[in-house]
Amino acid sequence: MLNESFDRAWRRVGVAIDSAGFSVEDRDRSAGEFFIRYLDSDTGEKIEQQNIIGRIFGSRNSAEATPFRIKLSAQGAGTRVTVLDQQGQEQTTPTAKRIINVLSTNLRPGN
Repeated sequence: MLNESFDRAWRRVGVAIDSAGFSVEDRDRSAGEFFIRYLDSDTGEKIEQQNIIGRIFGSRNSAEATPFRIKLSAQGAGTRVTVLDQQGQEQTTPTAKRIINVLSTNLRPGN
């Protein structure tokens, strides 16, 4: 929860998303949603290193960025920030929590 109006929170969260290096596919301000892709490097999944044969013949790493939505919704004098999956369902997974933590870090004064 941010203790800011929706307008101010929208701008600040947008800057935090850009600062975090998330890949932004789209933004829908009227719906309060940022459509992002996030590669969770903390899941414990192995990211395969390409060998010379793979680089020559074009095989790719197995890890792919997962699409998420970051949803802002006005609540009283503040704004709630949540992570949704592609279908719009709120996420409370460890990955969603990491996304919120990264945003929180980038929303702190001085960042």
